[in-house]
Amino acid sequence: SSLFAGSPGVSVGIFGVGFKKNVSDYNVAHLVLQKSIPGIGGSVAIGAYHGFNKTLFTNTDGDVVQSGALAAVTSPDIEIGRKGLKKVNFVADVQTGKNAYGAWGIGAGFYFAENVSLLTGPVFFFDKKAQPGGSDTLWSLQLDIDIPFDKL
Repeated sequence: SSLFAGSPGVSVGIFGVGFKKNVSDYNVAHLVLQKSIPGIGGSVAIGAYHGFNKTLFTNTDGDVVQSGALAAVTSPDIEIGRKGLKKVNFVADVQTGKNAYGAWGIGAGFYFAENVSLLTGPVFFFDKKAQPGGSDTLWSLQLDIDIPFDKL
């Protein structure tokens, strides 16, 4: 509700910014709106992206697919309350488009402390031939360690 009463969270940004021409400079802009689910917890998010490098967004069929949708859902927190594991939640997301970034995934988030968490699960690609080794699936591990600089 920072913009107006009941407003969603807003994320605007860029990712895939690289410095090697036509190798790492995907240069993707995104806009995502996210809203928590009142009464039960969890959240839903929806948005869009656009990649600015036509060469890198040319898929293995020869089609240029630079834009698509982003969507995600997160379950309510499951409080564990044990030493070393505070809570768990489940997630699913998708980035549409048959291109190097197009994929969907599911996973679980494990929160070990207020500032340490691990998100893990499989990711399934829409254009597997565009992936290293032609893989259609990978297992993702995302470790987040938040440092509260205002408390140092």
